[in-house]
Order: sequence, then C-alpha cells, then structure tokens
Amino acid sequence: IIPILEEVKSQGFDAIQINPIQPLKEEGLKEWWMSYQPIDFSIGNYFGTKKDLIKLCEEADKYGLRIFSDVVINHMGAAIDDNFKPHPKVNYQLQKDEYWRPKIKVSDWKNRQDVIHNCINLPGLNVYHPFVENIIVEFLNELIDCGVTGFRFDAAKSIGLPSEGYRFWPNIIYRLKKYGLFLYGEVIFEEDIK
Repeated sequence: IIPILEEVKSQGFDAIQINPIQPLKEEGLKEWWMSYQPIDFSIGNYFGTKKDLIKLCEEADKYGLRIFSDVVINHMGAAIDDNFKPHPKVNYQLQKDEYWRPKIKVSDWKNRQDVIHNCINLPGLNVYHPFVENIIVEFLNELIDCGVTGFRFDAAKSIGLPSEGYRFWPNIIYRLKKYGLFLYGEVIFEEDIK
C-alpha cells in the first residue's frame, strides 16, 4: 500500500481499511475468506508484520490518511475436520472450554438470541468472558500503539448489545487507549428481528 499512498490521497480518500493482520491458520492467501480465520490476537500474517504496520501508519500519516484495521474478535480458525473446533494452531491461552461458545450453528439469523449465542459455522469465542474480553482489549490497544486509528469489527452482528443486557461493547470501547477512533462493524439489517 505504501507506494500508492500519494495516489490514494489525490483521489480524495482520507482513510484506508486493511485486511485483518492477525496470524492465520494457513499461510498464504488462497481465498479471501481465509484472512477471517485467525489463530491469535497478535499482529503479523501474510499481509505484513508488526513492523510493516507501524511503517504503513507512519507513511499514511504523512499524507493525512488514517489506517483502519479489520479485526476478527468473534471467532477463530476452525479445525480441518470440525468447523466448531478451534484449529490446533489457535493460541494455547484460548484453549479452555469456557472461552468458547457452544458448538451450535446459528440456525435463524432473524433470532438475536441465536445469533449472539451460537456460532457462525466457525468456532465462536465467548466474548462475554472477562479473559477473552481482556485479550481483545490488549490486541486493539497494540494496534493503536502501531498507529491504527479505526477498527472494522468483523461479525459484530454476533455480539450482544447493551440494550440486550450485554456490556461487551462499552467494556471494550472505553478501555481503548485513544478516543476519537473510527469504529464500525459488520451487522445485519432486518426489520423483523425477534
């Protein structure tokens, strides 16, 4: 991206969203969706290292461009033989059963309880567990330290809202090192959600 930053700025853009930069269950990019099966909350994969990210953010800043990182916080990469079992490469710190959602696939995308408690055909993290929440906050703050100024939360639709009795989003957002970040997520728009 660095060689085209000036061109991007000249086209009127003020931010660039980058792919998830978490380690992936498979090296190399064979399919786009593979970058959405991470194995850890750390920085570095096919798209670049932590050092590369810092350099990108520094160079982008020279052009007045912000870097937004797509982040996967709801799930991890799946094992080859079981979509609901974490891949063997998933960080050992996340190996306790209590850190995972039940191995049940969402069956009704119009039912919020189904969507926020079950899995999206990948091993779903129990984001409501304090340990998992803390790891996510540490990861996001590490990205902020690298110069990232915004986040796109993949599968945000699968995480409960304060109005539904869940404190995940406020707990995460108010623990970030920096205010004024651009935050957005992948959501479902349905008129008849139960």
